[in-house]
Amino acid sequence: MSDSKSRYAPLERRGAPRWPVVVEVTIASSHTFYSEGEQFFSEDLSEGGIFVAAKCPQPLGTRLEFQFTLPDSRQLIEATGEVQWVREAGDEPVEGAPDAPGMGIRFIDLPDEHQARILRFIRTERRTISGPLPVGDG
Repeated sequence: MSDSKSRYAPLERRGAPRWPVVVEVTIASSHTFYSEGEQFFSEDLSEGGIFVAAKCPQPLGTRLEFQFTLPDSRQLIEATGEVQWVREAGDEPVEGAPDAPGMGIRFIDLPDEHQARILRFIRTERRTISGPLPVGDG
């Protein structure tokens, strides 16, 4: 079995907390990794990136163009990202990481208005589950 821990970004290095959300993700890369328009699903989202479940995740450092729509909107979010960590099928579980095979993608090109929509979504969902945010938490 492979050493899955070496492919994970340590939890303390993550720049923002993850929020569980399942949305359809379309990856449209200039490479031929996937079939044109092949659909994937997210498992979590943060202001800094997204985890996309994929049976054949791409290698670390791969740049991908992708798009998705948040559950509270019909507006498409388009971004370019870079694979920061990978979970292969059969890897041993790592605490705090999704169990499904896939890839953690860091946003590297995300328009400001799309970033703002992601932040609003996360903050709204946190308030719905947890009540009002403490002062200074956004």
